[in-house]
Amino acid sequence: MQAKPTTIIHVARPGQPSQQLSVEEVNQRLASGQLDPLDRAWQDGLPDWVPLARIRGVKVSSPARPAPAAQSPKSVWGTIYDQSTIPTLWNPLVCGLWSLLFTPIFGATLVARNWRVLGRIDEARASRVWVWVSLVLLVAPPVLFACQVRLVALLAGVGLFLLSAAWFVTGCLGQMRVVRVELNYEFFRARWTKPVLLATVCLAAYIGVFFLVALV
Repeated sequence: MQAKPTTIIHVARPGQPSQQLSVEEVNQRLASGQLDPLDRAWQDGLPDWVPLARIRGVKVSSPARPAPAAQSPKSVWGTIYDQSTIPTLWNPLVCGLWSLLFTPIFGATLVARNWRVLGRIDEARASRVWVWVSLVLLVAPPVLFACQVRLVALLAGVGLFLLSAAWFVTGCLGQMRVVRVELNYEFFRARWTKPVLLATVCLAAYIGVFFLVALV
């Protein structure tokens, strides 16, 4: 008789890397106070992260902790941010590093999403401007190569490289300051699988089109 497979639960606490625990380990840590019912959790079959107390098999012996009564909202660059709600963000520094491969289109899109989560609509719009400018400079080289304007195509490629450096300094590091100083790194880490996979497919398609145009 085969043993029943152990159910693995991914548990994320603010400012800590996610842990992979069995249901028994989760219940033990809840009982000892090492975990909280409001900690974020995910397991196979769930579309997104949910409170730990909602995972099947998890036993909560005491009610979830209430929000501190005397806690005051925190200001994030002039916007009132409710500390009782921990946001789920893509790490902006990692966004910047991935953009070295996938261009600022990748990083600025995710950074814009982070700004929207934090309620910074103006910053989100500014990030989308970086996306559109980068897209123009990305599309320009193959189009100009096809039109036999190769020198201008090379200049467009150099412009995209310089744009990447400028975005990293202004867009990426600006959000890093919020995460470090204002949020004190207290945010849940969004999963990278889907955006990285999509960006990889788009990059492969772009390289294929570029070489096809260059050969023609």
